[in-house]
Amino acid sequence: MSRIKRIAVMIILICMFSVLLPFNMRVEAAGKKVQGFDFINEVVEILKVSKTFQAKELLENIKITEKQYTKYIKNFKLSKEKAVNLAIAIKAGIVKDKAGNYKKNITLAKALGIVARADELIYGTQVSPDSIDFCIKNRIGDIVKVKKAERAGEAEGYIRGFIKGSAKQYSHLRTLKGHKKITVSQADKLFKSLKDPSERFLLSPDYQILKTKKLPCNAELYPYIVDSFPNAYYETGFNGMTNKNFFDAGVGLGADSLKERMEKTSFSFVFPYEIEEFNSLEYPGEAFPYSNNVFTDTYRNNIVPNEMVTSSEEFYRFALNVDYRTIEKDDEWLNVMKKYLSQKEIDEYIKHCKENKTIIECDLVAADRSSVYWYNGEYQCKVYAHMRVISDIPTEIGKTMGTDQDIYGYLYPVKKGYEPGTCFTRSVLGSLYLDYKLGEWLDYYVNTSGCADFYGSLCCTNTERSIMIDYTGLYPWLVKFPFLKE
Repeated sequence: MSRIKRIAVMIILICMFSVLLPFNMRVEAAGKKVQGFDFINEVVEILKVSKTFQAKELLENIKITEKQYTKYIKNFKLSKEKAVNLAIAIKAGIVKDKAGNYKKNITLAKALGIVARADELIYGTQVSPDSIDFCIKNRIGDIVKVKKAERAGEAEGYIRGFIKGSAKQYSHLRTLKGHKKITVSQADKLFKSLKDPSERFLLSPDYQILKTKKLPCNAELYPYIVDSFPNAYYETGFNGMTNKNFFDAGVGLGADSLKERMEKTSFSFVFPYEIEEFNSLEYPGEAFPYSNNVFTDTYRNNIVPNEMVTSSEEFYRFALNVDYRTIEKDDEWLNVMKKYLSQKEIDEYIKHCKENKTIIECDLVAADRSSVYWYNGEYQCKVYAHMRVISDIPTEIGKTMGTDQDIYGYLYPVKKGYEPGTCFTRSVLGSLYLDYKLGEWLDYYVNTSGCADFYGSLCCTNTERSIMIDYTGLYPWLVKFPFLKE
């Protein structure tokens, strides 16, 4: 056989083999991108083999005529099978724009919109427009790069768990890269998740991707673990951990059910995973050591924990960004601090900033609803801040009048021993709690506290105006609770 004939035979064999290849392998060989018609065809094939009642009823009611699909064969040079499936997709609402828009390779955002609509048709689950709008505004950081017509579909695909994307540590925003053309591997994952919902990513009630592997120690104490929050955030301690009732048999945490524990002892502690149950408890009766106002809707409800997260983040973004040279003229700083502190406290704080030449910089503050718990009559929330003290002249811890500072001592980056209720923190660890060096960036963990007042906002008992954030406690060590089984 001549060389030319051998080459011709090889070409023919390659062409025949490529026809026999499955869809994804053919596309991969053609540049690892996916044409819209091919993607739609695969989705409709999944719809056809689905055994759900919704899918069967839908297909039974869709009638495709020869006239409807032959125009797609003619206009787009499709096979009969693909033309029929395209007609089904359009009638079913899986494709909502012009068929010609799917002739070329499609974006990941458009593909997510297709599988999201197919998912609703197969399983009957719906996603509210409010949820989609929330994720567009608060969860997908790069959605502005996506065409407006494709944003809702991308958000719905995210909500349904089809895509994880990536996120920086402590960020509530994720990068999905929905504006990029979808690759074969991405398409395969979407098809697999459409067939099997167990393959999808899990989301929190406020639509954050959850971590399911390599969890922090004590992960069982939380309702869920947010993927973008590192384990260190969850592994810090809780306010009240020095109380002996944590470990006393019969009354300690973990010894009884939540209701039994609260009825047995005046020590009140509710882990984050118990907050929803706690908020729904009815007043146990007069024998219960806590006053019944704790069990009123205005004092204990599901709204306040969310407010705590928002307020805690705002508070520390400003409380940990101060400069003694400009603080008196910083109107934005002053206006935010007025939400949380009395004018007297603000004036005192400014005074100490100037005395100690304090400059503190913070570039990140983060908190999450999953870390909210209850201790000693107030909701508590863990907060992370990345900060550094650039300039400060600290004084030694000193005793103050008639408070538990006589026992524990208070320490502030601004001035050690200053009264609580301003911008920083209380700690049972005393002088050990913040061993900082000037200019060195710190991972700073605190616990804010507060409860609901008559208006449902956060309040604090040691400020003149009695609003918002209370003092906080810092516990930068890891603990494995003895009552939890290994």
